[in-house]
Amino acid sequence: MEWLICNFDFFFSCLFWFCYIGWSVAELHRQAGCFKRYRGIKLVLAWSAIFLLWPLALPLFVDSLKHGRL
Repeated sequence: MEWLICNFDFFFSCLFWFCYIGWSVAELHRQAGCFKRYRGIKLVLAWSAIFLLWPLALPLFVDSLKHGRL
């Protein structure tokens, strides 16, 4: 039983950090002006996509900053 509790703790810890980083990356994109052209539901969908796909979005964002595209 203790093994199961330890796994739940690990799972929720990973879920918390995944969501926290996703939220931060999505807000970083919003503050940088990447969502200027979106309004309403399109803004929500674009923000949600960045939130869920942050492992792909963060390196692309850093690369675009490095090359001066933002």
